Amino acid sequence: MERQVITTRLKFITKAEDGSTLNVEESEWKSRYLFPYEMFYLLELCGFTIRNVFGNYKREPYNADTMLIIEAEK
Repeated sequence: MERQVITTRLKFITKAEDGSTLNVEESEWKSRYLFPYEMFYLLELCGFTIRNVFGNYKREPYNADTMLIIEAEK
């Protein structure tokens, strides 16, 4: 069974001007990947109406190679 879970790991290293390490911070979280049709259906089930779908924060068209930005209203 496909779980559609992605683990994101970030590591931030703060360096001094001489190149020595001053601080290291790590962060990790899990997210569930949703396919667009799943998100549309979940919004519908919760009583939302989809007003617009965009591919980025510049409101450009959505396609398979862009992000998914949904404008919905309840």
